[in-house]
Amino acid sequence: MEKEMKAMEECPDGRVKKHKAQVCVHGDQQVNNVDYFDTYSHVVSWTTVWMIMTLAVNLGLKSRQVDYTNAFVQASLQPNEEAPLTWFNKLSQGLWDAGFEPSTLDPCLFFSKDVICIVYVDDCLMFSRDISMVDETINRMEKLGFQLCVEDDVAGFLGIKLERQEDSTIELKQDALIDHIKETVGFQHANRKLIPVEVAELPAAPYGPGPQENWSYSSVVGIPMYLASNSMPDITMAVHQCAPYSHNPRRRNKQAIKCIVHYLIGAKDMHPGKSGNWGMIIDPTDDLTLDCFCDAIFVGLWGHEGDQDPSC
Repeated sequence: MEKEMKAMEECPDGRVKKHKAQVCVHGDQQVNNVDYFDTYSHVVSWTTVWMIMTLAVNLGLKSRQVDYTNAFVQASLQPNEEAPLTWFNKLSQGLWDAGFEPSTLDPCLFFSKDVICIVYVDDCLMFSRDISMVDETINRMEKLGFQLCVEDDVAGFLGIKLERQEDSTIELKQDALIDHIKETVGFQHANRKLIPVEVAELPAAPYGPGPQENWSYSSVVGIPMYLASNSMPDITMAVHQCAPYSHNPRRRNKQAIKCIVHYLIGAKDMHPGKSGNWGMIIDPTDDLTLDCFCDAIFVGLWGHEGDQDPSC
């Protein structure tokens, strides 16, 4: 059984980048260990992305963003359960044939003599000291039969806007996603907060007052989780306090989400001169030092939650 699927891809600022349409099989009708076996496909770690961005700033690397057109079709597949893995294997083999080898630390990070390549399903970032080496790699992939679309520079990778500043630093922003969560919770015009939490601990309160708002807690909490993982790690602790209560959110849990949104609204105001919502700044130095930050709130919840509560 097949059905037509239509969607659109947006730029990080919310503008429509492209419209998509395809006919898909019902992968949910496949039977595990009968119709398919292995399905897991690697995706690049954002730690790897940050690391390569840091190298790009330090070494002055040039970049191109590559989007493989109709990836599953190129892999001679309809989008079924094992399609992502089959596509990754095909692309990995193509990169190998083009002179790349995968990293032993991240299978989505590939190196050749002159080019670094990051792979996230059908999106790739390529870096090199000489941009002609990147263009040569792209031509080689096209000769191997891959259909792709090339963008001039690292601009909007996975919905994240990457801006190269005049001082050569790189800023990661997700303005459209922040605007989306503001609209969802009804905070188009709201006051800002300097910190994303109101209390140090947010233990479970299964019998507390119920929420008054009508927006979906589980849907909304996923947005700051994605922000925390990519461009705003400063909200990580606040978001992780909210995430465990998606199955039974109470009023205090939704208030905690709204506090995070207040903080996102005020993020740009805390950095005058910055346009849009301020995000992560990649500004490496030549000092070989390692800064570590502990999530001490895990210990801080000791005694605030029931030791027999499975949701804790």
